[in-house]
Amino acid sequence: MGKIQFVKQLKSINLSKKPLLSIIKVMMITLYKTGNNNEICYYTIHDRQALLTAEYSITISWYTGNSKPREKVYGFDSLSQRDKKIKALFRGKIREGYSLLYSYLKKQETIEDWLDRAKESYL
Repeated sequence: MGKIQFVKQLKSINLSKKPLLSIIKVMMITLYKTGNNNEICYYTIHDRQALLTAEYSITISWYTGNSKPREKVYGFDSLSQRDKKIKALFRGKIREGYSLLYSYLKKQETIEDWLDRAKESYL
């Protein structure tokens, strides 16, 4: 797809209808601790995976060493419910001895704001 076609598609998007994904995903927290046999245990919380059944979601994944990660996805109807769950998960893992390895938190942006920036950069 060329630049002109992309700009035409951006201009044709109807923002009067509420978009399915109203928030661009912008959060990731990774925790770690030394487990049995000196293996490092990782626990990650992120909101990059969207759900069709809920407005907001978080995905947690955990693994030890080189093992295959396991995942669990939670869906929420409101940001406050989602934030409450993130705080509870974080608090619980800190109590279990995990430490913060990495975090990336960005101000949430609506699809409309993202599209405006995209239009400006391609015009």
